[in-house]
Amino acid sequence: MFHLAASTDYDAAMSPSTPHPIAILLAASTIVAVVIGPLGCASNPCPKSQVPSERAATEPSDDADAPGSPALAASTPTDPSPSLPGLMSFEPSADAPAQVREDFGRLVGAWSCQSEARQPDGTFKAAPGLARWTFFYTLGGLAVGDLFEPAATSGAATSGAAKGINLRVYDPEAERWVLAWTTPQLARFDHYTARREGDALVMRGDVAAKGPFPDHSARITFDELSDDSFEWRYEATKPGADGPWQTFSRIHCRTVEAGPTGAAGAPPQAVAP
Repeated sequence: MFHLAASTDYDAAMSPSTPHPIAILLAASTIVAVVIGPLGCASNPCPKSQVPSERAATEPSDDADAPGSPALAASTPTDPSPSLPGLMSFEPSADAPAQVREDFGRLVGAWSCQSEARQPDGTFKAAPGLARWTFFYTLGGLAVGDLFEPAATSGAATSGAAKGINLRVYDPEAERWVLAWTTPQLARFDHYTARREGDALVMRGDVAAKGPFPDHSARITFDELSDDSFEWRYEATKPGADGPWQTFSRIHCRTVEAGPTGAAGAPPQAVAP
């Protein structure tokens, strides 16, 4: 056992009786819903309050950027961007680096997952119900996103379980992935880098304290990847250290059904774990 400070039991701090919030990922129709909201109108035609008036579009203004100026009125969007369909796809772009398909692209599709959290006595306890984890290509098929949805149980709102989303972008020059993860409850973005290590995909990052969980360095591993299953493991150590690593949560995933690419699962609207 190792300690952050003489008065802090690191194992105990990282192993409360409820599952680790990042264990219940980690991570989409959510992206589309969030983006469409500010860009488009819920109805067609748009409400008048969202459409530039004729007067605003024709009256001269000394300030080209002032409200009501012709330049601003002409550039005000009244329809969703034509790029929105590309925010979620089950096929990569032909222009994407090969690693986009070969690394996290292997996970594109829908998965049914069982989460387990480490308890204070060192054993692992399974979360109630099965979570759904959906991976998809995004940003025109050049990146990979994923949405983690915990099982809909009566205690989900208070157990640390929360829907979370990841954005994963590959950097060809650095030969690594850069990632950002968030949930509404986390109310921040946690940043990681990732590389292929052998047959595994390994994420690393420094995680700031949140609630009962202390500052720590994290190592997250996707392992035993196949067309119909994979294993996920969350390990932690003291901030800035490279071990020793202690596993605090695990997720076991199985594909829901054959997906559009012939590999991992079906589109999210077609599945329910």
